[in-house]
Amino acid sequence: MIQGNLIFLLIIYVASLFLISWLVSRRQQSEDFLIAGAISLLLSWPMIYVISGGRNPNRFIGSIITSTLGLIGALVFLGLEPTVAIVIILFGPIGLLYSGVKSKKEGNYIAS
Repeated sequence: MIQGNLIFLLIIYVASLFLISWLVSRRQQSEDFLIAGAISLLLSWPMIYVISGGRNPNRFIGSIITSTLGLIGALVFLGLEPTVAIVIILFGPIGLLYSGVKSKKEGNYIAS
């Protein structure tokens, strides 16, 4: 399953996203809701993978990275609009395609 230090990194990731969203959207309450929704969508595909019994941490991390890149790209090109959610939902499963390199000795997955 997913290792303990990966969960610790996930907590740091969510806390940093919360801090960034708080600093960015201090103007209106509707912007706060958009950022909160975007953050929860960032973790939707990785958490579905973990709940369904996923054992490869590289896919989990890959899905978080591609979702984050989708969020950043959507904010740059679309602005702070509700359509950002569509981009995050489309980019999330792309990271699940990455499986890493399997070590021949131990049979564990390692990042290349």
